Amino acid sequence: MSIRFKLGESEWMLDFDTIKVDESIELCKLTGYKWGQLCKNFDNIGELDALAVKAFFWLARRKSGEKLAFDGEAMNFTWSQLRLEPVMAVNTDQDTQQAPDPTPATSKTSTSQKR
Repeated sequence: MSIRFKLGESEWMLDFDTIKVDESIELCKLTGYKWGQLCKNFDNIGELDALAVKAFFWLARRKSGEKLAFDGEAMNFTWSQLRLEPVMAVNTDQDTQQAPDPTPATSKTSTSQKR
């Protein structure tokens, strides 16, 4: 699942599948939440926790290359300025078909020699 964050004319995308372990640990330290608490309800935008929204928005901005503090002024936005849009992956026939393996099929056996 991905979330698009829009603030004014700018937007950032966060793909939850790309969040690294150290990034999730950093978010947990910043918020005091456990990972499950942060992710809770992110599939239902109407029931999101304010601190979780801020944490994932901050991470999206950091992953895009911005250097900003979690508690800095750039992260002190008004709710009316921020828009969240879930972005679901779209499967097409092309996405679901796998290309054939280009390597020729060979069987290898391992042998062990006892001395």
